[in-house]
Amino acid sequence: MKRLIISNPEQTGELDPEALYKKKVEYRKIDIERRSKLSKPYTEQDIKKVMNHEADVLKWNKEDLKRADKLNKDTAILVAAHASTRVWLKACLEACKKTSYFVVLAYDNPFHKVKENARAFPVPNVMSLADSVIIKHKTFLHSVAVCHYWNMIYGLSIIKGLGFKNTFALNGDCVMEKPENFQQILGMLGDGDLLPCQYEPSRRYVGTMGWLGKTDMMLDFFHTHRKTLHMYSRTTEGHLWFYALENKLKIVVPENPPEYYRVVSPGTWYNILGFRHIHAEHKVHRIRKLPPPDKKFYDLEPKEYYQGGEWALLQKYWETKDEKHLKQWWGV
Repeated sequence: MKRLIISNPEQTGELDPEALYKKKVEYRKIDIERRSKLSKPYTEQDIKKVMNHEADVLKWNKEDLKRADKLNKDTAILVAAHASTRVWLKACLEACKKTSYFVVLAYDNPFHKVKENARAFPVPNVMSLADSVIIKHKTFLHSVAVCHYWNMIYGLSIIKGLGFKNTFALNGDCVMEKPENFQQILGMLGDGDLLPCQYEPSRRYVGTMGWLGKTDMMLDFFHTHRKTLHMYSRTTEGHLWFYALENKLKIVVPENPPEYYRVVSPGTWYNILGFRHIHAEHKVHRIRKLPPPDKKFYDLEPKEYYQGGEWALLQKYWETKDEKHLKQWWGV
């Protein structure tokens, strides 16, 4: 991708926010001095207002340069999410933001379920954690798989259009406890086509909950997979295994986690990134009569995210660590 450059006002070079700020402050001082000799000089309030505005412009210019910096990298992060993952979406996006890479949130379109919008949509402060938010068209089939496929097609199309060579994708209910190691996982791809979170040829399984791969290739995969997304002949992981086989993809094979849904799951993605599928842990821990994952992974507001009495039970357990609340949660 051609490097994105934000030029200075004279278009003689790259924007320097500090230099521009100093120049504009000097201009303001000259203007204030000029106005002081006229019948209607600036009031102290006027002066404070214009100087605060220039300080704000300095801050905004710096933020725009940060975004431009992200757009000049060869990898973007794609988070695919829907109503069932929104409880953990904040923790997911907070970790992604810490990588300093461009983050695209692709979210399901809940607007055909008018009465459920309050529960189905993330709150603004969560969506603002992403650099870009995409909402797909309405799909009506009651299947998480369908909205996920379309999220991927929309997200990867935007990422391709922005010129990113590679995409790091994860579901919105997954977290990275060690985002500071993000460069390490990027370096593992090398000249490979795909680094999935799991790879098990004996099961014809290529993990799609988290993957790092070539943007063009993965967009082609999801376009290919879309032809059969209303036919339950094969899982996404199974489709990707056959796609990799047919297209002779160079897979960078990770160390697979021995038991994926437990907190401690040694494997490449967990060891390097602290990668965890918190939604699955939440479900499996309740079935296995274990405590829920740490409170820090949950977005506790709004309460509408939670069904039944689960919100109150989790809050009581985290506050008191009383096993009676834990037993009640197991029975929810």
